[in-house]
Amino acid sequence: IIQVNLIQDNLQSLISCRKIDLTYATQEETNLSFIRRFDA
Repeated sequence: IIQVNLIQDNLQSLISCRKIDLTYATQEETNLSFIRRFDA
């Protein structure tokens, strides 16, 4: 399941060849301990 939330804070105009900063966060639900995270 993927959930996406879009927030309209600090709106910027899209201008050709102009760079904009994007951020994201992830959250994972699991029963594995942090130490065993790559064992599955």
